[in-house]
Amino acid sequence: SRLYNNISGAPQPAVGWQAFNNSYFIEPDYHNITATGAVARHTFDENIDQSRNRPSIHWRRNITMPVNMSEYLITSVNLSAEVSGRADTNVETPFDDLSFDGAGWSATYYDNARFYIKVSNLDYENLYEIAFFQNMSLGEGDQTRMGTGVYTFFNNSLMNVIDEEILIFYLTRALEQDFFNFGITLGIDIYCEDNYNALDRDTFSSLRFNSFNLSFAYEKKIDKLSSASWNQNADKISSLSNDTIVVNQALLNFKYKINDTWPSSSPNSEIRILINDNQHSETIKLSNATGTFQVAKSGGFDVTSLITDDVNLSIQLFLADDFGLNRTIMISIDDVTLNISYTIIFPDFETDLHLFLNKANKTDDLNFNLNVGEQLNITIKYLNNSGAHIPNATVNLSGNFTGTLVENATLEQYSIIIDTDITNIGINFLTVTAKLDDYELKVINPLITINKLSSENLQILFNSNNVTLDPSIELVFGEELNITIKYTDLTGSHIPNATVRLISEGLTRDLNESLVYDQYSLILNTTERLIFGVNLLTIEAQEPNFLTGYAFLRVTVRRVNVEIDTLTGLNTLETKTGNDVTIRVNLNNTDLEGLITGAIVTYTWENGDGILTDTDNDGIYETTLLNFPNGTYTFEISAFAGDEYFIEDYELIIVGISESAGPPIFQILAIISAVIIAGLASYLY
Repeated sequence: SRLYNNISGAPQPAVGWQAFNNSYFIEPDYHNITATGAVARHTFDENIDQSRNRPSIHWRRNITMPVNMSEYLITSVNLSAEVSGRADTNVETPFDDLSFDGAGWSATYYDNARFYIKVSNLDYENLYEIAFFQNMSLGEGDQTRMGTGVYTFFNNSLMNVIDEEILIFYLTRALEQDFFNFGITLGIDIYCEDNYNALDRDTFSSLRFNSFNLSFAYEKKIDKLSSASWNQNADKISSLSNDTIVVNQALLNFKYKINDTWPSSSPNSEIRILINDNQHSETIKLSNATGTFQVAKSGGFDVTSLITDDVNLSIQLFLADDFGLNRTIMISIDDVTLNISYTIIFPDFETDLHLFLNKANKTDDLNFNLNVGEQLNITIKYLNNSGAHIPNATVNLSGNFTGTLVENATLEQYSIIIDTDITNIGINFLTVTAKLDDYELKVINPLITINKLSSENLQILFNSNNVTLDPSIELVFGEELNITIKYTDLTGSHIPNATVRLISEGLTRDLNESLVYDQYSLILNTTERLIFGVNLLTIEAQEPNFLTGYAFLRVTVRRVNVEIDTLTGLNTLETKTGNDVTIRVNLNNTDLEGLITGAIVTYTWENGDGILTDTDNDGIYETTLLNFPNGTYTFEISAFAGDEYFIEDYELIIVGISESAGPPIFQILAIISAVIIAGLASYLY
């Protein structure tokens, strides 16, 4: 194994560091290698040159290895680098208030500087980045876009290094073209974003690589078949017993010697221990061997983890290096011992377990149902392989119910009694374990379902009438309905303290319990959030110990029927032409009796329309027509007293008769009718 470690400290020309232009970008305003490292600085001034916003600079060093690396493997790498930076607060960062200047602004990437380290072949093709650093807060602080003079900085910051496994891969790739040489690049990329719609200035006054340290270990590629072994196959561990065997410890030791000094050109050759082709982690360097027998390790090698049922031991001489030899070397192994201590585990005595729930054998059917409030008796029979009771065992109950089952030596069983309540309603998962030293543990998992009690179907009464078979009724708007519910158990007994609720769309009310009458009831007024037409109501009866009872009611609400009529009851009126005519009507509530006040009553006839008013609020609506004309006229009278009333239009006929017109038309019509009827009678006979 070798170590390369001559890359360290501040980059200096004396050890081969040189500046190179990154061909894809312009160079910064200034770059140099000083006693403190490789440094660059740059100012982007949009007023002078807008194109100088993305400068970059590389410093390179060629490394020559002392050996042909095609014959070696890189095994570990240690890399560290420190950088420093200083910038004016005119640099825009994600943490700045870009509106500070007052000019229009935008930002995507902001201003920043990125440090990186790459390895490659000497042609500097296929560069592999192995470390980087970027401080987005460099230059943080509010500043006018062209202002200067306030600086922020970071000092001696460690760069981020990629994972060692990838780093080894990149170094190996860099050495594939020329197995002796590879190159290292230190780079700084500066990005000055144009953040304002006017002028912009960004000042990076110092960006520096302070130090760069790289070391890596590498070892010669070895032919893994360069070995010789002493082998011995031991008996199988399982041949010791038919019962379970646990290996407690296995210690291997031996003596070894060499007849001559081991060549220094092969420092990695060693003696290895393999059991069942698996190598033990500890080895013995042949360079430590002497001419007299010595113990390989005081106390022996602990190879317990390598022991399986088969025990195939190999002590292997492993030649890890190529070396020239003009003499014979003899390596001797003697007094090989492998001491294995073990424990034979004899099985517990076989057992059997039987489960009884409320005296029913549920060993093969673990599901059990009972009603809430009932007791659950859990009994266990814990038996040995001859079927006899096992005394003094520990039998525990866990899950939704917990406790320890008590032994009854007389009945040769273990039992516990559980009182169920409403908190247990539903499925309960239980685990019963029975154990005793030297006896087989038994576990059983019963599933207990606690059910609510059943109830009779709800009985429904409307206004004391039993309507259970057809719970429907029609009501006039404004009527009250007494809803009574009988909620009983299967024996017909009243279920007290229940929550009985009336539910409909937009209406929920609890029914009141009467312990005197063993019922629940409420008075429902049809004006109470019910709609005209069919209302579907639900009765829900709940008591924690009982199944919920439901009933479905149908209440039809219709409007109040109202008739328009004259005070005389006649729909025909005669008057002399030119007289004033007064029309008087009232609105009769035919459902609930009485007159309707506060209505709007209107009329229409061929000469116009008008309103009948109730000035005395006595339910009589009237209006006066002045100078009534000659002729027969039909008046259409309509009324509106609210959405809860149904009022059919009323037709009134008024006849205006002039004094010279002769008998009233109705008398003439009556005489004509009598004449016609008499003539028909004469014809028939």
